[in-house]
Amino acid sequence: MPDTARRLSRALIVTVQLVVILCAFSMHAGAQTVTGTLQGTVSDSNGAVVPNASIIIRGVETGLERTLSTNGEGYFVSANLPLGKYTITATAQGFGTA
Repeated sequence: MPDTARRLSRALIVTVQLVVILCAFSMHAGAQTVTGTLQGTVSDSNGAVVPNASIIIRGVETGLERTLSTNGEGYFVSANLPLGKYTITATAQGFGTA
């Protein structure tokens, strides 16, 4: 193989390696998130879970509000919330607001 062809071949290999490395880094950077998840279980003062409780999650700085309900085990989850401070309010029939 002529000397020029070897240099071009080596340059191509190095270029392909750099592209692969850059793609790997860009995929990793793209996977970073700026959201979070709030989850919890609503229970009464005796520790019994409260199913079907109404949950309001409110962003302190943004005013963003999400309303959801607990499942049969008193569990709730709210994903993809922007990072920040939140207040969580739970209400259920026969109970006060917590």
